[in-house]
Amino acid sequence: MKLSLQVGRIPTIRHFCFSLASLLLLICLPSAFAHDTKGCEGVGYTNRPSSEYSAENLKKRVAGHPKDVDALIHLGINLEEKDEFGEAYSLYEKAIQARPDCYLGYYFAGLVTDRISTRSASEAEVNIAKAVSLNPALREDGNIQGFMSRHTRRISDALRSDAGPHSVPGQTLVSANNFYIGLGLGVFCTALLLFLARLRRSAANRTT
Repeated sequence: MKLSLQVGRIPTIRHFCFSLASLLLLICLPSAFAHDTKGCEGVGYTNRPSSEYSAENLKKRVAGHPKDVDALIHLGINLEEKDEFGEAYSLYEKAIQARPDCYLGYYFAGLVTDRISTRSASEAEVNIAKAVSLNPALREDGNIQGFMSRHTRRISDALRSDAGPHSVPGQTLVSANNFYIGLGLGVFCTALLLFLARLRRSAANRTT
């Protein structure tokens, strides 16, 4: 009797664990999609040891690998901290040329152009719109939100004109997330109820 109960319970426990794993996958999958940075694969942004981000080492990295986007961006940030905005912008432009499908160059180029002069606003808007189209999650970025508050109408127009057939609006991503989370919770609750029902049956059989 005990042997039959143990054998019968194992598939149920495995099913419960499988359902829990499915729930986690369903929740994480849309979130990964919403923060899609596929165009930046291989860039390794901020993934190196901190010692490699000193100004001296960044210059060496750029000299040895002129298309090192990670080094170009961080060297540009270093120059911005010294108020050398023009030189920083040039590095961001090189990052765009090296990886035109990566949002990083457009993001920093847009922000630094906005700092240089209000007369460069249209160019900054184009770069920010491109960055957001490549990575819709940037809509939640504090710098982007501040930028949009200053360029509300024009940046909205730029975002609409830059939206290609493969771009996904932020609201659509939120709706997709809610759908998958709801679906995952439904699967999880169903599996949990089945698991508890099986345990009750096993307990009832044990008492008979």
